[in-house]
Amino acid sequence: MLIITRRLNDSLICELPNGESIILKVVAIHGKQIRLGINAPNNVTVLRDNLRPHEIEEFRSRNSLSVLRSSLIAFLFTLFAISSTLFAQTITVTSPNGGETWKAGEARDVTWTSTGTFANVRIEISFDGGATFPTVLASGTTNDGSKGVTVPNTPSITCRVRITNAASATPTDISNNNFTITGTVTPPPPARDSLWVISPNGSEKLESSAVANITFGKQGSIGSVRLELSTDNGASWQFIGVTPNNNFLWTMPQFISPVCLLRIADQNDGVPLDMSDRVFSIVAPVKRSKLIVSWNPNFEEDLAGYWVYYGTNSRQYPSALFISDSTLVIDNLLPATYYIAVTAIDESGNESGFSNEVSAIIESGQTDTTPPQVPAGVNVTKQ
Repeated sequence: MLIITRRLNDSLICELPNGESIILKVVAIHGKQIRLGINAPNNVTVLRDNLRPHEIEEFRSRNSLSVLRSSLIAFLFTLFAISSTLFAQTITVTSPNGGETWKAGEARDVTWTSTGTFANVRIEISFDGGATFPTVLASGTTNDGSKGVTVPNTPSITCRVRITNAASATPTDISNNNFTITGTVTPPPPARDSLWVISPNGSEKLESSAVANITFGKQGSIGSVRLELSTDNGASWQFIGVTPNNNFLWTMPQFISPVCLLRIADQNDGVPLDMSDRVFSIVAPVKRSKLIVSWNPNFEEDLAGYWVYYGTNSRQYPSALFISDSTLVIDNLLPATYYIAVTAIDESGNESGFSNEVSAIIESGQTDTTPPQVPAGVNVTKQ
């Protein structure tokens, strides 16, 4: 079937068996109406379809014209199909048509275009890619191309809308592709008072006399937090300190225990309360050492100094120290193999490449657990 569009001067040509042609042409357009012109050979009869049979017969005999050929009849059927197509009823969804993200609860506009004369449309939404349309957004809104709706609180990434003639099942159209509805953000309930130990929370080994950073979390209306230590797996507790913060710098006691626990509580009433999940240890101090690094000085006039890089893996330097001299002491180092390299930097911030890498081994020393000799010759004199 050939179809003519609603464009001015668009035309169709029907070839007759004798080689002649009938031409149908769009000669004028007025809104939704068009005017068609027909150009036919003189030996072909073209009549309006509202003439009665006897008028057609009278017209033929008066003008001695031939009977319409079967090709012309087929052409008129084509003309009928063209007329039906030109004035067909259609709906085309324009938004949401795929790729959009809508938030549940907000106001949005569903938009569409249409042809035909139906008055109202029904708007539905699918959350499963168009398999079902369980929710009606508008049951009989005016067919004016736009309808404001409230986005339903049904989060999905496979949403589509369907718009249909409210008076029948046709015409209808759905979104070309899926769009997304995100859920509403529900504000969390007011936080209840709670405390929880972060560190030390079990299995740590903290050195006697060293400074440890106690950390914990808190929420709600808790102000200051009281901290206590047990060195006998919770049988007894000793006071450490009070802090309004979420951490506390603590100098470890000068004794050793493998069964220590930390306990924290609200300073005001002791509630809420939390303690370490498992025991941790206080151990003897590990012997620390220092390394002395030196190199030949640079003599550039704009030299600012040197960066000394070091770490426990070759060519990987997580630590760095700046110095303006050509000798540096790196102290408080635990037993390990250390790799060191140096760069020079000028006052403009230009830095040289790395020097040759050097390394040094700090041996693991044994902690001195032997007590000194018992004092001798102790005496007392009465005055």
